[in-house]
Amino acid sequence: MRFMIIVKATRDSEAGVMPEETLFAEMAEYHEKLARAGALLDASGLQPSSRGWRIKYSAGKRTVVDGPFAETTELVAGYTIIQVKSREEAMEWTRRFPNPAVDGKEGEIEVRQFFELDDFAPSEAIERFRKMEAARKKTGTGGLKVATPADREIVMTRAFDAPRTLVFDAWTDPGQVPLWMLGPEEWTMPVCEVDLRVGGAWHFAWRHSDGAEMETRGVYREIDPPGRLVTTESWGGDWPETTNTLVLSEEDGKTTVTLTILYPSKEARDAALRTGMTEGVSASFDRLAGLLASADDQWTEGRAKEA
Repeated sequence: MRFMIIVKATRDSEAGVMPEETLFAEMAEYHEKLARAGALLDASGLQPSSRGWRIKYSAGKRTVVDGPFAETTELVAGYTIIQVKSREEAMEWTRRFPNPAVDGKEGEIEVRQFFELDDFAPSEAIERFRKMEAARKKTGTGGLKVATPADREIVMTRAFDAPRTLVFDAWTDPGQVPLWMLGPEEWTMPVCEVDLRVGGAWHFAWRHSDGAEMETRGVYREIDPPGRLVTTESWGGDWPETTNTLVLSEEDGKTTVTLTILYPSKEARDAALRTGMTEGVSASFDRLAGLLASADDQWTEGRAKEA
């Protein structure tokens, strides 16, 4: 179940008054908890209505009306989208949402549940939406590209708006990995062990909200920060061990992640693709993008102070 937490606008937000650092810190802590719980889908603030517009429809005509708009209490200043198992869980999360008012006094949020495609009666139009959703998941949200250039390989690439130092840290820091490497919704990572040295071991374990668990582990073979990392990976059971090569290339402050997974056979590679692994990677990379956006702001601010 998906819900949108709508932050209502105030005179201050409409005037472009920025929140104090304390409110930013409260919001960051709250959203980090959402991310660790696997409940965070998206979140952002919105600029004042003076920078927006409306489209009005009447008698077959469309009219553009530029902001600002007077009815402040009916405007939206920001939003957070969460995915949870029940209305009660959503209620619990929203009760913990920080007061969004700039002055810390009177603020308001509104919570609305999303429609899902299953809520609608079957029709040709709904089927078109289902196909679009399936295509989006297949190609990967957020720009994830998946290729199979060789019989035993899967190559996944995505660009991130952050320097590769931050990306490498997020990939190897046991304090950051559980915030984003969660795959589909409703998974958490209670175990994240990293011995970052050549020959050192790593071990990740996940737990689903329904109690299901899974784990993977491997050994670091090459470590060349912040551009390259080579590890083995084993899921246990009948799944074969793979060799995973991470390459981070940076240009103009943006990093392209290239992850190459080498399987022992084409059959093993194809079996992995059938599990829907790319959808899980895509969801994880979406979270990583959000984490990096926050980290990049702090990194840029730190460098500015040093200068």
